[in-house]
Amino acid sequence: MRSPRIMPPHSAAPVRYVDVPLDEWRANELRRLNLPDHFDPHILTTARLYAANRYDRMTRDVEAITGHPATSVCDFVLQDADVFGRR
Repeated sequence: MRSPRIMPPHSAAPVRYVDVPLDEWRANELRRLNLPDHFDPHILTTARLYAANRYDRMTRDVEAITGHPATSVCDFVLQDADVFGRR
């Protein structure tokens, strides 16, 4: 369950989704973070909800409130590239 890196639109590099079983991800990725055990249920619940597309939502609320469209994640990262390690 690793997020793909954000690639510029002109990049020829493919981004592929790999469906890693939750137990495997927990053992190989989550455990490496050495988080307290009480974090596990919260993180695993969020991972399950993402896998079920429960967070896949889009609204026009930001634009309706501010009068400007929301900034995409890609644009946000590019605008603050120094914060995200791209210098």
